[in-house]
Amino acid sequence: MSSGLQLLGSLMCGRYNIILDVDAWLAAFELDTAAADKLDQLAANYNVTPGTTVPIVTFQPVEQHHTLTCAQWGLTPHWVKEARGAKPLINARSETVLDKPAFRQSMMNSRCLIPATGFYEWRPKQEGETAKQPYHFYHRNGGPLGFAGLLQKWQDPVAQTVVNTCAVLTTSANQAMAEIHQRMPVILNPADYRRWLTEDYGRSINLLKPCPNDWLTAEPISTHVNSPAHNDYRCVEPIQLD
Repeated sequence: MSSGLQLLGSLMCGRYNIILDVDAWLAAFELDTAAADKLDQLAANYNVTPGTTVPIVTFQPVEQHHTLTCAQWGLTPHWVKEARGAKPLINARSETVLDKPAFRQSMMNSRCLIPATGFYEWRPKQEGETAKQPYHFYHRNGGPLGFAGLLQKWQDPVAQTVVNTCAVLTTSANQAMAEIHQRMPVILNPADYRRWLTEDYGRSINLLKPCPNDWLTAEPISTHVNSPAHNDYRCVEPIQLD
């Protein structure tokens, strides 16, 4: 089973950032004052890596509102007995999400939003370059992004605890993104957040498509972001390319 997990986990998007603007997040994700207190306690993360505990948004059907909670980035299927040896499933391809046992039930019954400020992707090396060139993608108006996500509650048999785990859904790149990479995260229209969280999966799956070309700004950044140990403003600081 472990080899299958590694294959499924080897997709983009593999890094993103969370640079909080509490008021913007509350408005964009229709969160309540309890969420404001949680957000106030979160520190900015300029380099979110697989395995990090991240904020997610879910829908509470009884209270009929969105709620903010946390999950480990890297979905762990329910059948996994030992998470230590399994590579986290950070992405799920939208085209095959219902075909994969690791993701099917989450797509049908347990969807979430994964808020972000931006994400990173690396352009392949060109002639004369010694390394891939990283780019920072973020909303053109600076507002938060809402990735379509899957939530899986995994029972740790050793610790006897339940762990929230999540994956980002990906789709084919739009025209702007395709210059850098052939895949991109599914970035939902805020008007569709409630639909994604609540509608029957047969209809919500229609939301899994590339965002419009003009939604995102892309800026080249330094290879400082390459190291998972780096978590500071230099990760998003734009540079001039020769």
